[in-house]
Amino acid sequence: ITELAAHTFSALINLSFLDLSGNQLALIHPEALSIPGSPLQELDLSCSLFNFTALTDLATALRWGGLWGLLRLDLSGNRLALLPPGMFSHVPSLQQLLLSNNSLVAVYSGTFSGMDHLETLDLTHNAFGTFRNDALQELERLGNVRILLGDNPYTCSCEIREFVTWLNDSRAQ
Repeated sequence: ITELAAHTFSALINLSFLDLSGNQLALIHPEALSIPGSPLQELDLSCSLFNFTALTDLATALRWGGLWGLLRLDLSGNRLALLPPGMFSHVPSLQQLLLSNNSLVAVYSGTFSGMDHLETLDLTHNAFGTFRNDALQELERLGNVRILLGDNPYTCSCEIREFVTWLNDSRAQ
């Protein structure tokens, strides 16, 4: 599948789990994920975003889709280098966000804003060398969230000192 048109799933009013993994989505219409009553609870888009345009399209679809009941979003394995600020703010019920096996190098202010119900954030197997102070503050704002940070190519330098202190004081794994 390379494209998701508007209202692709709107007739599936009982759809609670949608697995679109392993596709090459290049175009996602802003209303592609709109389903009356927003029954969708799990969305698997792992290994399926073809390019950065698909990511920005997804951010718009999350904003317009009315996915208030979405609990789990899997974006692992998509070669993502960055996440648009506020991308997840329109999925307020999200409990699990899986971002492993991407190419993320930084967390920016506002990336995870509005995620008040998040329980698990998986950032394993990315390209993080360290986390700057503003990134640590962004992660700290998430509150009592299980943050998985293993298997990243951390750099041993003086810049990592704040990150190590934060790790020792937090629940990150």
